[in-house]
Amino acid sequence: MSAGATSARRARVRALAKVNLDLRVLGQRRDGFHELRTIFQTISLADTLDIAFTPGRRSSIEIEDALDIPDNLAVRAAPRLCEMASELGSDVPFFLLGGRAAGIGRGQELLPLPETAAPTGVLVVPGVPVSTAQAYRWLSAHLTTESQQNKIFSFIAQAWAQGAGEAGCNDFEAVVFQHLPQLAALKKRLEQAGASPALMTGSGSAIFGLFRTGAQARRALAALEEENAFRISLVSRARYRAMWWRALKEHIAERIWPPQSRYAL
Repeated sequence: MSAGATSARRARVRALAKVNLDLRVLGQRRDGFHELRTIFQTISLADTLDIAFTPGRRSSIEIEDALDIPDNLAVRAAPRLCEMASELGSDVPFFLLGGRAAGIGRGQELLPLPETAAPTGVLVVPGVPVSTAQAYRWLSAHLTTESQQNKIFSFIAQAWAQGAGEAGCNDFEAVVFQHLPQLAALKKRLEQAGASPALMTGSGSAIFGLFRTGAQARRALAALEEENAFRISLVSRARYRAMWWRALKEHIAERIWPPQSRYAL
């Protein structure tokens, strides 16, 4: 850094994960994507991101990633947010909202849903990768127009009536479990430990279970000690937004909006 150069502004934030409390696939659209009905929910499991910004005449983005993730979305997302969110992935816009929300279309059209008490849970990430494209190919052969209307009605009822312990549905489970029976066995272990619901999230391979008590979750986590398992809780929209605001306001907000402008919004 040359003499007199501006020092970097830094922030440390937690990027929370999400699960699908319900996921229905209606069929393939004309644009090649699939029409979905899903319920997203942020959870406490998170990556920690250290962000540094140095003002300059030109823009460039660098990332230090110990996992060496190919085509890391953090780099692609850095220039723009809402404009790029749906282009990066169908579930990316949800992370600008958080909490519990229904996703329709490709999953990028969001409707905030009433939130329930946050139960405790366990998320298991098996060392068995599932290609999303392959999962859709497995599922496509089973999609029929006759089932679409029933799925829509069932999803609507689930979205508005779902409590913390009510079982959802994931259309991918049947076909993914057929090809990877060890995932079905993992879901069964969570159910036997008292999880209600236990469900695969997305197209796999992660599986989560929600429990009524912390003691149940602790016992389940101990029983799955040989697996890549994590204790989780559901994160409300208010908590999600407050977490981000606390992390960023001291580093960014004062430089973007003068105090008098920010309070006027």
